[in-house]
Amino acid sequence: MEKIGNTLFEFIMLGDFTIKKIITLLAGLCLVILFTSINATDAQAASYDKAYASKNLTVKSSPGTSYKTLGKIKIGKVVKVYGGVEIGKDQYDWESYRQYGWSKIKYKNKTAYVKTHELNFSNPYT
Repeated sequence: MEKIGNTLFEFIMLGDFTIKKIITLLAGLCLVILFTSINATDAQAASYDKAYASKNLTVKSSPGTSYKTLGKIKIGKVVKVYGGVEIGKDQYDWESYRQYGWSKIKYKNKTAYVKTHELNFSNPYT
């Protein structure tokens, strides 16, 4: 029993150099996995549709006409659309023919909204 314990101890001591290599390799592998997962998240977050302002756009803080105006986007400017809503938050009691959707965009690094019907979406095949 004592001989087996000593042999194991000698193996661990002799293999110290190998154990350090394995630990270094595992740490490097963990870093590669970490950076790969961060880059994959960034790539997913960049999903948007490209559109052009068909008229001067009023940029709102929320989807609706009664919300704070953040600014304007000039006709012809490219707009990146990240989603949207079918009906503005303040339009539910309007007649259905007067209701319209709002597109979610980034404006000065903040989430904002513009009227969807005032955008021309580009051809995805060009």
